[in-house]
Amino acid sequence: MGGRTPVDPTAGLSPAQVDRAEAFVAALRPASLASLLLGLTVSAFLGLTRAGGRLVRAVAAPLGGGWIWQVLLGVLALAVVGRLATLPISAFGEVVRHRYGLSTRSWGLWLRDVGVSTAIDAGLTAAGVLALVLLARRLPRTWWAWAGPAPPRWWSSGRSCGPS
Repeated sequence: MGGRTPVDPTAGLSPAQVDRAEAFVAALRPASLASLLLGLTVSAFLGLTRAGGRLVRAVAAPLGGGWIWQVLLGVLALAVVGRLATLPISAFGEVVRHRYGLSTRSWGLWLRDVGVSTAIDAGLTAAGVLALVLLARRLPRTWWAWAGPAPPRWWSSGRSCGPS
C-alpha cells in the first residue's frame, strides 16, 4: 500500500526537448570535466609544491609581508591564478550555452560576472582562512579542537539521523 512513486524527470517534456537537453549536456560535459581536472591540477601544484608559498609571499612583500597580508592577498592571488587557468574552458562553456540559447550575456557581462564571482569567492575564503590562522596563532596547541565543527544537534538528542 502506498509507498514512494518514482518521479519521471522527462514528464511534461516532448521527445525533442529531451533530445535537445541530452545534446546540450553532451556538448558541455567535456568542458566541465576538463575544467575540474585542470582546477585540481593547478590546486595540487600550488598546494603541494613551493610555488604556492612563493606566490603568497611575493604578493604580500610590497606591503611588508606580514601574515595578515599573506593570508588576504595570498588567497586572492591563488584564486585569481586558479580562475585564469580555467578561463578558456569556461569561455567554451559559455559558447555552448549561447549556442543552445541558455545565455544571452555579452562577453563583457560574462567577464564581469567571472570577476565578481572570483572576488566573492576569494573574499569569503580569505575571511575563513584569516579566522583559522588567527585561531591557530592565539591557541597554538588546541586550535584544531576549536576550529572543528560543532556536533549536530541530533547527536545529543537521542534521535537517529536516518529516515524514520
